Amino acid sequence: MSYFSEVLMDCWVTGSTGVDAELFAWWIQGVSHAEAAKRRESALELPANLPDTRRRAIREINFAECVEQYQIFEWLTPYLNSPPLLTSQSVFQLDSVQAGVLVQLYYSLDDAVVRALLGKLLSKALRRDIDEIATSARTQLCSARRQFDNLKRVLKHVEQTVAR
Repeated sequence: MSYFSEVLMDCWVTGSTGVDAELFAWWIQGVSHAEAAKRRESALELPANLPDTRRRAIREINFAECVEQYQIFEWLTPYLNSPPLLTSQSVFQLDSVQAGVLVQLYYSLDDAVVRALLGKLLSKALRRDIDEIATSARTQLCSARRQFDNLKRVLKHVEQTVAR
């Protein structure tokens, strides 16, 4: 009498985490993954005689890649909020140059947003009014919020460092 058993195994093998700098910059600016996919698609130079099925497949792959990259950016956010964590974490394999570029882009500031925030107390009340600042600065709300939160984190870090 023989017994048959089925063994199922999932295996996930990965190398270093690939981060598309252009997509990351768009994500920082508050561009949606759908809009990013459209922008990338318009930049593609596809031959005019390419069959529709191939065009559709390329479009779907491009869209899926944008969705995947945006998901990675969301997963990286807690580490980007605390840069020392980004270099010490083991979830995403990023080399030091790539991590540095991500932190630099994540903490980048728009001139118009900074002008609107200068001289104001970075308080919860101001954060509630950040939509007005985003509108006046002509930037996406999520980008203005990120910049506000980053400025607040940097200010807190500087105050803690000076207090020592």
